[in-house]
Amino acid sequence: MSTKSNLRLTIGVMAKAPVPGRCKTRLFAALDPVRASILYRAMLLDTLDRLSELHGLRKVVLAAPEDEGPSVLWSIVPGEWEVVPQRGADLGERLANGCVDLGIATHPVALVSSDSPTIPIAALGRALDPFVQKRRALVGPCDDGGYYLIGLCRLCPALFTSIAWSTGDVLTTTTRIAETCGLTVSFVSPWDDVDTVDDLRRVLRDPHGATRTRAWLGKVEKWKGRKVEK
Repeated sequence: MSTKSNLRLTIGVMAKAPVPGRCKTRLFAALDPVRASILYRAMLLDTLDRLSELHGLRKVVLAAPEDEGPSVLWSIVPGEWEVVPQRGADLGERLANGCVDLGIATHPVALVSSDSPTIPIAALGRALDPFVQKRRALVGPCDDGGYYLIGLCRLCPALFTSIAWSTGDVLTTTTRIAETCGLTVSFVSPWDDVDTVDDLRRVLRDPHGATRTRAWLGKVEKWKGRKVEK
């Protein structure tokens, strides 16, 4: 898979250091903080492996600064991936600054969650080819009302500063703001971030990618049989 445009796209994965107690907190009822951090590390590396199947792109991990995130992530990500520190006080600022730091002034940028180890890479590759044009936005919806990917050919700050994060309205609001900014919105296949026990079961049933995540989950008994967190 490759992009056909002369405008080289940069893909940035929003990530944090896999430190116990600081990642996958919604799974603490099923996994203790240490196991949750191991799970997050496996998911991150599986996500990067999937995205590495896309060729002709600049690939960057946008590292949260907490817990020495940039240096920790430098030590574990594959060699083809750069690491750039995130900037900003909250998620909205960090997404907007990530677009700027990855060069959206001169070429398109796609930001991706690190929580989608089975990301639909074939569909994403097909969607990226026509996306690399001016006045386009590409969104990968999640079933919880958010998104696992947003791609932009030019920065519209309101997409990140006018959003109530962690709500079921993120996708709807993002789409509306993008259209207000004069962007034509297209969508990749809906997919899920891994935040609940049900999501873990779905990963185990998916034969595509996530080899580290599935192998590790198969060895850990503690989470099995747990109810889905409400």
